[in-house]
Amino acid sequence: MHSTCVKLDCIREICGRNDENCLDRIDIIGYKTVQKQRQGKDDQRMLSKEMQEKLIGEIKRSDKFIELIGIKIIEADEGYCKAELEVDDRHLNPLGTVHGGCLYTLADTVAGFAAASCGFEGPTLSGNMYFLRPTMGVKKLTCESRVVKNGKRIRVVEATIYGDNGQEISRSLLEYMDMQRKMVVK
Repeated sequence: MHSTCVKLDCIREICGRNDENCLDRIDIIGYKTVQKQRQGKDDQRMLSKEMQEKLIGEIKRSDKFIELIGIKIIEADEGYCKAELEVDDRHLNPLGTVHGGCLYTLADTVAGFAAASCGFEGPTLSGNMYFLRPTMGVKKLTCESRVVKNGKRIRVVEATIYGDNGQEISRSLLEYMDMQRKMVVK
């Protein structure tokens, strides 16, 4: 499932069809959350390829912290973000596993961009992370995040981190405040 945040009156336009069958679920509270099946095709995405590239460019331009940590945004869409982190010695704790703070930073950063891609940015209010597997020997981490609830003032985002073998390393649920300050994509 791929989450997208839109107003109800835009649903048909975004789906590209004039029928309700293009939607799997509509949540009618505040801004609407529309979940749509992704089939790996570019035409199934909510933002055009050009707008996705602009969004990724804006993220890279405005956030130098991700450069410091080594996070690379590889995909962004409305209500969705995916990033990778090449693990090296600076990310490891004394046990030789990726530091929990590094995992949380990756999840919070990627989930924050998914939340902001819905149109308004805001700070993290809270977050819970469940560490499911150790990260010994992991060379690359991939984090995928989706907006699961887009309310009037609070946005809830799920972030999942996978190891280079595809196994789920951690799962997080984070809340962001909607400050009604638009994320400007130039």
